[in-house]
Amino acid sequence: MKLGIMLSGTGSTYSAIDQAIQDGQIKAEIAHVISSKPNAKGLVYAKKQGHNNTVIDPKDPDHHDLINELWKKEQPDLIVMAGYMHLWNLAPEFECKVINIHPSLIPAFSGKGMYGMNVHRAAIEKGVKFSGCTVHLVDSKYDHGCILDQRCVPVESTDTAATLAAKIGPIEKSLLIQVIASWGSFQHEK
Repeated sequence: MKLGIMLSGTGSTYSAIDQAIQDGQIKAEIAHVISSKPNAKGLVYAKKQGHNNTVIDPKDPDHHDLINELWKKEQPDLIVMAGYMHLWNLAPEFECKVINIHPSLIPAFSGKGMYGMNVHRAAIEKGVKFSGCTVHLVDSKYDHGCILDQRCVPVESTDTAATLAAKIGPIEKSLLIQVIASWGSFQHEK
C-alpha cells in the first residue's frame, strides 16, 4: 500500500506511522509527504528518512489544485492527514481515500478552530466525563466525514487540558496506526 502523508508541524504522528511500517505493523510505503510549512519539523524527518516531500503553502490561491495534482501523480492508496492544519478541497477521486485523526469524540469539540489544546480546554470547560479521539474520512468540511473508529478515555475532576492531552495523545497514534493497518477491511465495508 502506498501512503501519502500531510502535515503542518512536528511530524510526531508521521514518524509514528513510519515506525509502525518499519516494525511491520503496517504493510505500506510512504510515497510522498506534503507540508504546509517550509520550517515544519516533520520535513526534517522526511529528509532524514529519504521520503519525497513538497511544501505547498495554504496561502497560495492554487494550493488545493497543487495538492490534488501532486496526489494524482503519486497515486497513493491512502492519504493520511497527520497533523495537517488546513482545509483541502479534495478532488472527487480522493473521496474515501483520505483520513484524519482528531483529538475528541466527533462530533463533540470539532470543526474550524478545534485542534490540539483548544479541543482539550473546551472538553474540560464543558465538564465532560469522557473524551477521546476519532479517525474519520476527510471531506470538504473540518472534522466532518464518516467516522471510522473512536477511542474513549475517562475525564477526571482533577484533569486539566494538559493532563487530558497526555491521556489522549498515545491512543491517537495507536488508533490511527490500527486503522491504517486494517485499511483494506474499511474499503470492503463501503
